[in-house]
Amino acid sequence: MKKKNFIIVILLLILLFLVFLFFRQKTKSKAINTNNSSITNTSNENSSTTTGNSVTMNGWLRCLPHKTRGVLCVIGIENSDNQIYGLIKQNGKLLDPTQLTTGSRYKVTGNYVATPNSLQAYKIQGTIKLK
Repeated sequence: MKKKNFIIVILLLILLFLVFLFFRQKTKSKAINTNNSSITNTSNENSSTTTGNSVTMNGWLRCLPHKTRGVLCVIGIENSDNQIYGLIKQNGKLLDPTQLTTGSRYKVTGNYVATPNSLQAYKIQGTIKLK
């Protein structure tokens, strides 16, 4: 009987720990880097504007689809035409997926650039370097 109670207590502790991690990640992912004004939360705007290489696009942040089997979440944006673009910072680095909420609508502003090697393994229409 004591062994059964011990196992139940251990399972409950594991469950509590997993619930804690789940809510911790949810809270973390809602944090937006407010120093980067080129990516902002938006409502239901569907418009995208392009002038030369410069682009402002509204869409949903998502993990980019990998050409083979991807494990890591690399952040990109999907517009209302279901086109997916990779996003990179000014320094050429990828966005930190823990700083943004995938599935949420955002507006990004940047320039179309050649797709860097770090995004070659993903099924994307192109790459936007954030301003």
